[in-house]
Amino acid sequence: MRNVIKTSEFELVIRDIEDELVRDNGLSNGYKIPVDGIIAFDTPNAGKQFGRADAAATPFISMGAFWSEDNDYVGIDLYPGAIEAVSHLVETGRRHILYLAPDSDEDVPYEARMLAYREVTEAAGLKPCLVRTRDLSVSSAWRLVTEAMQMHPDIDAIFCHNDDMAFGAHRALSDRGCRIGPDVALVGCDGIEETEYLSPPITSIVQPVDEMCELAWEFLQNRLNDPTIPLQQRILKPRLVVRASSQQ
Repeated sequence: MRNVIKTSEFELVIRDIEDELVRDNGLSNGYKIPVDGIIAFDTPNAGKQFGRADAAATPFISMGAFWSEDNDYVGIDLYPGAIEAVSHLVETGRRHILYLAPDSDEDVPYEARMLAYREVTEAAGLKPCLVRTRDLSVSSAWRLVTEAMQMHPDIDAIFCHNDDMAFGAHRALSDRGCRIGPDVALVGCDGIEETEYLSPPITSIVQPVDEMCELAWEFLQNRLNDPTIPLQQRILKPRLVVRASSQQ
């Protein structure tokens, strides 16, 4: 996003706003941000603080895996990518697939990765194995995977909510002496560049981040130039990049 607006007269201000703050009306009560427009990334609740885009509203663009239907958005539909990822694990013979997921999924019943995981494992006759965490850090993923493997040594695949968690899982499996790929398959989600450079490199659902940011910035400029234009809404698709971490 920085590169997208570097030739603009606008200044980019990045704020990390917790879901709890948004749920408590933080954006509308006592947390006023003097801005010309807002681009919100992966915020399932922030859009609820803004009404349908109109001439009097602060331009609001949501983007990522969660978006506000009442506003301009550039969404990434992770469902088909997650279906492909979990199906890939099943097709390579994995029968005990762990899903490392955030607690926040419980507040977002339509979360695409969870839906895909449940649907594919159920269709394959597999028993779901969920490990939830509020802390999405690499260290937390390392600890949780270490504990899960001790309790369930038959786990032969791990599907991670994002690539950061996959990094922690990668280290945990390596520490246990597991052959990542042949013994335990590993799949992440995001497409972070570093996934390509681990040994073995990590299979990931790669999101079209550059295209998403460019479109979001384009939509914001359009809304700033003419607040009365119709809603601008686009859905992008990710792609599964299979690497050695999920191959036999």
